[in-house]
Amino acid sequence: MDNIIKTNNNVDMLLLMGGKSKRMGEPKAYLDFFGSTFYEKITKTLSHCGDIYLSLDKIENTPKNCKYNIVLDEYNNIGVIGAIYSGLKKIKNEYMFVCACDIPYINEQYISTLISFITKDTNGIFVIDYLGRIEPTASIYSKKMLPIIEEMITSGDLKIINIIDKMDIKMVPYEKLGINQFVLQNINTKEEYKKYIVDRNLNKNN
Repeated sequence: MDNIIKTNNNVDMLLLMGGKSKRMGEPKAYLDFFGSTFYEKITKTLSHCGDIYLSLDKIENTPKNCKYNIVLDEYNNIGVIGAIYSGLKKIKNEYMFVCACDIPYINEQYISTLISFITKDTNGIFVIDYLGRIEPTASIYSKKMLPIIEEMITSGDLKIINIIDKMDIKMVPYEKLGINQFVLQNINTKEEYKKYIVDRNLNKNN
């Protein structure tokens, strides 16, 4: 590929932590993950890939001893699109990898390989998972998307993946990233937590 950006220094990392975690019943970011937390595991991974920004709905929700940049939602209660908009306005670089706080198995290989698809004319990159679904919270956004996202918010179109109908976004099947499909596993409910974390830990220790 021509004009590939070869260093992760051009991409900032946005960790989404402003969700309500209604289905889980408690903040997913602080769930136990093999002795650490989702937050600790994901930020450790992201720290190897770029500067970290934490997306929060309220400043009082800042994690203890936080050493990362804080991004507060400019628009309240509009979901992921608002966090991405606020993040793009705050970051220093042109590009931003967005990561949900409920995908603790995300790894450096996934992020760095996805970044390798960036060229000078890239507006954004969405990953397509093994079920054919777009993964908007494990994908790459650019500041070039800001005007379109602002128009979407103003018009009430709050589903971020609808941006693919409004500008050219690269679509990358997860197979091209050389990863196991498990890397993108979201943990949204207590049942999923038991299946993908607790039981997996028990099997690991037996």
